[in-house]
Amino acid sequence: MIKRFIPSKPLPMIKSTSQISNHQIHHKLVESIPTKRPRFLDTLAQLAPPSVSGSYEAQKQGETLKKRARSKAISRAKALRLVDVNSELKQAYWNTFHCSSVLLQEGKKITAKYCKNRWCDVCNRIRTANLIKGYLVPISELKDKQLVTLTIPNIPAGELPISLSAMSDALSVIRKAFTRRGYPIIGLRKMECTYNPDENNFHPHFHFVIEGIDNANRIVDEWLMQFPEAKRVAQDIRPADNNSVMELFKYFAKTMAKSKKTGQSEFYPEAMDVIFRATKGRRVFQPMGIAKLDVSEDIEELQSQEHEELEAVEMAAWNWNDDALDWVNYTTGECLTQWKPPDKVLGLLEHLMTVSN
Repeated sequence: MIKRFIPSKPLPMIKSTSQISNHQIHHKLVESIPTKRPRFLDTLAQLAPPSVSGSYEAQKQGETLKKRARSKAISRAKALRLVDVNSELKQAYWNTFHCSSVLLQEGKKITAKYCKNRWCDVCNRIRTANLIKGYLVPISELKDKQLVTLTIPNIPAGELPISLSAMSDALSVIRKAFTRRGYPIIGLRKMECTYNPDENNFHPHFHFVIEGIDNANRIVDEWLMQFPEAKRVAQDIRPADNNSVMELFKYFAKTMAKSKKTGQSEFYPEAMDVIFRATKGRRVFQPMGIAKLDVSEDIEELQSQEHEELEAVEMAAWNWNDDALDWVNYTTGECLTQWKPPDKVLGLLEHLMTVSN
């Protein structure tokens, strides 16, 4: 059964993407974006009765686009909360709100404009795939892989930028010393930062997948010499398996922070803005002594991808709709992914927007 949406307005006719420039495509991708705040979850009653025919049957929809719809819905709601912080990153947060809001389809190819921001769930799905493609093979080839975590004591917001710089400088000193001594660090380093809502402070740390238990122990010893206020018990060394390697690529900041006092997870936009401003321009991933494929940590602003599960069409424009929680073809009323949000996701979105308002 096909989920359909009653269009509020028709989209303008769009020429084949093969006949227009990237500049024109950019214009088309943003011209239908709403300028006012959306009404999340107001109703799904606008969905028209299911049709027995159509270009996109529910059984043909791929999981990739459904997962993208989930990421889009959540990321868009969080972006509005971040906009309200009124930080120097406000325009970047608006860019995330608009990220991939319009999809152009030609044949089975979907083209979208992405915001490229690290906190965007939609972009991070692409970024994670790129990182796995670039690093997974060389990391898998390491012998005696060890997952190492290096931390310093939690710090207040005002100390986060200088602390991140100090941590990076200390690691550079350690790497150079190890290389001189004949046991260079081989592996991958990831920067991460989390927020503690109970103490209202921040926990910057490094995760590594490196080769050799001896080097893992050495790097912890050297780290504690660089940061004598750090506790050994707060550092961690454990064997790395495929699951831990894959976890390394997922995020650099958990956007939902859990309170130990209440047991509840919450989105704290002011705290997240502190992290995003402090990490702006810093490398999240750093290879150390390993080769990788020519894959960037960044993503392209304008990307096209073939989706074999879709039925080829000459041209279709799909606009994100906050009531349908899907991309809608306003000409036909069809929903692209046929994603049916579970109650948990609906509850999260409703909570985010209720708190925001």
